[in-house]
Amino acid sequence: MAYKTELVEELDLLITTQEEAVSSGSSSSVTENFFASIYKLDIERMKYLLKSYLRTRLLKIQKLYLDIIRNDKGDLLSESEYEFVAKFFIHKKTHFQTSFSRRLPNELEDFVDPSGENTSNPNCPVNPEMVVEPNMARPVFVKIAKAVGKLGQQDSGVSSNLKLGDVVFMPYERCKGLLDTGVAELV
Repeated sequence: MAYKTELVEELDLLITTQEEAVSSGSSSSVTENFFASIYKLDIERMKYLLKSYLRTRLLKIQKLYLDIIRNDKGDLLSESEYEFVAKFFIHKKTHFQTSFSRRLPNELEDFVDPSGENTSNPNCPVNPEMVVEPNMARPVFVKIAKAVGKLGQQDSGVSSNLKLGDVVFMPYERCKGLLDTGVAELV
């Protein structure tokens, strides 16, 4: 899933604005202090959600970095994430070479594809056997954002009339088209 630049920047700006508003307001009223503490809790909740989103992306990037590089998926990353992937790849490769690969046969010593047949990204000839790819068959929760009518479940043969706001648990590969068109969103 692509990095949501506008959403992250908007949320970060909102958090900063709310923090400034709460910190600048000095009140002596019990009611105002009570509302200020509620606002502070909500600010902390928003910070947690933003950090959780970024942390989850970072964990996925660390797990799938070879797939990102090999299949040239840099357009799904923010600029800082892209820089992180490049540095992460170099550090992983260096660590692999200094701590482990010297003990292996010559053809297995490097990350590079020994056959030289990497057609997906000739600038990064990563050995395909080392690449961890995303599991597209893994089920995800999807919320219907637009009414779509009937959507059959191929495995069970059951069809359901999905309505706006319905939450469905299905394999990612089945709902990818719905996500790409904006009919559904991940929950």
